[in-house]
Amino acid sequence: MSGILVVVPMRVERAALGRRLPGALHVGWGPRRWAAAAATVRAALDRGDHCGLLVVGVCGAVTAEPAPGDVVVASELRGPDGTVPCTGTDAMAEALRRAGRGVHAGPIQTVDHLVGGAERAALAAGGALAVDTESAVLASAAGGIPVLAVRAVSDTPNHPLRSVGVVRNGFSALRTLRAAGPALAGWSPISREVG
Repeated sequence: MSGILVVVPMRVERAALGRRLPGALHVGWGPRRWAAAAATVRAALDRGDHCGLLVVGVCGAVTAEPAPGDVVVASELRGPDGTVPCTGTDAMAEALRRAGRGVHAGPIQTVDHLVGGAERAALAAGGALAVDTESAVLASAAGGIPVLAVRAVSDTPNHPLRSVGVVRNGFSALRTLRAAGPALAGWSPISREVG
């Protein structure tokens, strides 16, 4: 096993990472692509070339903080098939803080639809920091290989997807992904340190 498998759901997320993570695998986003994405991840991991799975992309915060452009590093991924613990959360969060990012560590909830209002509040009451539509499903395909998810915040309850600032906030999240590239590339589930 040589390195990590970096997976990004959306093409725009892949483009934001650019050359910083050249081997990142684009798998598609959302529940309609869950089965195919999970199969792609499983096939890539079955080749035995990877010692960890890193899911990278954007997310929605379920509280007013984190703010758009901040990073959420998952401590666990909650999804339709259960909860997957993450490896190296604290080390990655520290590396991103050293790189000047606003960083929050905690659970990310994977859902099959966009959430807002009362549903965001319910997820926050359950301890989630953020919500996405892929991470837990992709992590469930890892089959015991260490997993970590790092998501940049594009929207919050105060700055929802259907708001005037969504484009600005989306670009802020993508700039954060680009800037986070070196820290992401340094994740090692074996040493649990980030370079």
